[in-house]
Amino acid sequence: MPSLNTQNLSFDQLQQNLTGSTDHQIRSDQAGQVRTKDHSQGFFGRFLGRNDKFDRAAQEVQDALQRATGQPISPELQRQIRAGVAGKTGLPVDQMLGQIRDSWHQEATQKHTSPAALDTHFSRVASLGLRPEGKQMVANEVRAAIAEQISHAKAQGITLSDNQIKDATKQAFDSAALKVSLLAKSVTDVNELQAGKRGEVFKVTYGDGASTVVKLQNENPAANVAAAQILAEAQVNAPAIAAYDNPARNSLADQADSISHISQAAQKLADGLRADTRPHVVEMAFAKGESLQDRLDSPGAAAMLTQPEFQEQLGKILAADAFMANPDRAFAVEKRGKLEGWYNPGNLIIDGTGPDLVVTPIDNELVAGLNTTSSKLFGMKTDDWQHSSLAAMKPEEFEKEVAAVLDRMIQEGNKAATAQGRPPITLTAAQKADFVNTVNQSAQATLDKLLQHGQDRKQKLADAGVRQDTIDGFADHKRAMRLLRGEGDNKDVDKPHISVKEALTLAKDRAAYRQHMGKDVGGSGGGQHL
Repeated sequence: MPSLNTQNLSFDQLQQNLTGSTDHQIRSDQAGQVRTKDHSQGFFGRFLGRNDKFDRAAQEVQDALQRATGQPISPELQRQIRAGVAGKTGLPVDQMLGQIRDSWHQEATQKHTSPAALDTHFSRVASLGLRPEGKQMVANEVRAAIAEQISHAKAQGITLSDNQIKDATKQAFDSAALKVSLLAKSVTDVNELQAGKRGEVFKVTYGDGASTVVKLQNENPAANVAAAQILAEAQVNAPAIAAYDNPARNSLADQADSISHISQAAQKLADGLRADTRPHVVEMAFAKGESLQDRLDSPGAAAMLTQPEFQEQLGKILAADAFMANPDRAFAVEKRGKLEGWYNPGNLIIDGTGPDLVVTPIDNELVAGLNTTSSKLFGMKTDDWQHSSLAAMKPEEFEKEVAAVLDRMIQEGNKAATAQGRPPITLTAAQKADFVNTVNQSAQATLDKLLQHGQDRKQKLADAGVRQDTIDGFADHKRAMRLLRGEGDNKDVDKPHISVKEALTLAKDRAAYRQHMGKDVGGSGGGQHL
């Protein structure tokens, strides 16, 4: 093969020179050794040497590709080039060169549109506030735009350089990000989820595919905002929550109005936002998945209950609920000397299965320590009111509570199994023990974090807008938690482990509490510490 002058050679010209330069046949044996037969020169070496004409041809293809793309050729592409020129691919050289071009374009596209590369661009436009769904929409549009440009270049026999693909990615990203940021402000659908005494709840869907939950309520949402912050500290997948000011409220009302002709729920939301009936409006991310009860009512109930990811997340949630005295999730109630489990079937959302299972708590609230008015460790539920449990502070009692809640979940789930003619949810004694142990361990580790000293909890709650009486009640509650966990106890006869009733009483007497904890009561020592 004569040496090729490829200084200004296009891919098409290179294909023409190579395919027309020799008449050869290629065979490969099982060891991958290449035999080449040239009709004008006969047989020659089994292995390609540095001076072999095919080796030189491969180098010329590589040089031409490097000049076209402006980038060093990766080892993988080098192998493809050598294989193609030597005939290992079994393809004509011109098809091989097309494959090389496609491989280069794919390699460059992956480089500049990978999640890591796009994250750099998202950081650049962070002020747009793109949501996860919007970011995915941007990524899809960028990749589609680059694929279209490469297809156009391929049709013209042009190889795009690394810089060309990099620049095209940036331009496509900026255009898509701006478009999606505008869509994110455009309401496309509204569904009413709930209406009751405590408020009206709507699912609002936007043009970027994201959905949020908007709740019109009577209560100040500060306790909900504080609860979301505490759950985040507990490393729970809880939706962040934000309160609407009047401009945001009016803006959403206008957006809902714009689709009121196709949605009665949108009209109801718009009317509610403009009325004074519900003075407070909060927004949170829409939790994807199904309610805990829906999963318990399905054939996947046993798989969920025995999944360690479910158990660990449930432990964190129950610990955070006990910490903030949330009375509306799950606890045990002591009745006639026996424990009965109770849980809210709708405020845990389950998404995914197996190791990918995610538990999301909704309707979260910090409460002013109602349980400190009682002398009971476990929760209380009547038709008129309920308060949370403090059993998580005593691991041996919490195990009993978790077991009671698990039994109740199985009992309720089996009602659906019977109605649907399915086998009942059946867990072995070992599986139940694993459930209780995993939930308890997860809860205790979470409480260790939440109850650390020096977190300036009082100020954090005040910053969130929590009312002072709620902060004061929570202070009593937190002191009770510390006492029940044994802080301040020792083995001396003068300071034995105190009872539940004593702990709840002592928690409300700050001076006595500090004395019990071995702290100075005089001076600033009598103040409130969280």
